[in-house]
Amino acid sequence: DLQARAAAFSSHRNLGDFALDALAGEVAYRTGNAIIRGTFATDRDAGRNDGFKEIYSIPRDNGDFGLQSGDREIAYGINAEYYIPEIKMGLFGRYGRYEDTTLGKGGDTYSFGLNFLDLFMRDDRLGLGYGRALSNNELRRDSGNKVPDVLELFYDFRVTSYLRAGVTLQARDEFSDFVAGFRVRTDFDLLGRLFR
Repeated sequence: DLQARAAAFSSHRNLGDFALDALAGEVAYRTGNAIIRGTFATDRDAGRNDGFKEIYSIPRDNGDFGLQSGDREIAYGINAEYYIPEIKMGLFGRYGRYEDTTLGKGGDTYSFGLNFLDLFMRDDRLGLGYGRALSNNELRRDSGNKVPDVLELFYDFRVTSYLRAGVTLQARDEFSDFVAGFRVRTDFDLLGRLFR
């Protein structure tokens, strides 16, 4: 019911710069139909420059702006999921925090939603979710940018044993952008039959 994992690693991309300067860990607890998972990671930016969008407006002492390679980063999050078998409904909620400790700024992200299974026919799914991308509210408001959020409603069903089809409707960025989509997904096992 309780699992814990940890790993130490090098933040650097080049083997010649190898140093154990990063750590990641996860603790998960399962009880009945619920699971709660907490994660933590700290490292140095390795040139990916993938912080929150507003970080690039923060001035640095050297005249540059934003995230730079070598900045110390810390991130943590919590994820909770619960399934109610009597009505075939799943609930989820997630929260994450990212901090660039070199710059002294961070951002938050979160999402929550629900899923229904076998609602209209066997093996179909109907879901509704809301999420907000990693963002710093104060910096975003100062820059006049819209909230980087999305509300999504989707429905999909199994067409054959290897094929699913579905539709999705999304409202993004403070409901200023609407997107409708059609999805097709296929799953097949290339190697499973060899190992039976």
